[in-house]
Amino acid sequence: MNDGIGLYGSNGSKITNSTNGVIKITAPSAYGVGMAGFLSGTAPQEYGTDKLITALIASGGGNLPSTVKTIDITNEGNIDITGKAIGIYADNTSTIAGFDTHVTKENAVVNNRASMNFGDDSIGIFAKKINNKSYRNRFR
Repeated sequence: MNDGIGLYGSNGSKITNSTNGVIKITAPSAYGVGMAGFLSGTAPQEYGTDKLITALIASGGGNLPSTVKTIDITNEGNIDITGKAIGIYADNTSTIAGFDTHVTKENAVVNNRASMNFGDDSIGIFAKKINNKSYRNRFR
């Protein structure tokens, strides 16, 4: 594909690039992104982790349990992006009122177990408020 994100998830999605999986982006005009995960969108949804966080806000409750994952990204395959790239992008913060105060970095995880190939001026893993458990990081 030209320009874009290979795999995208939010609101508790689990996204996996399996061992034989290949994410290939050619000719990105800015940055091609292999895998991207976000806490939420611009408005809370009535399902997934958004629903759980909204209930915590309404009840004045504490944090989301650490066993509940807002972002769960695993790369075991190949991410190959021609030119500038962000191999894995994960942002566990939100502009939705109250969301940030009820999630912790333990609610999100990034596992990279494979190599990623991209051009100059690239970023391997961008992780904001995330538990990054990279077992093998090889960037070419």
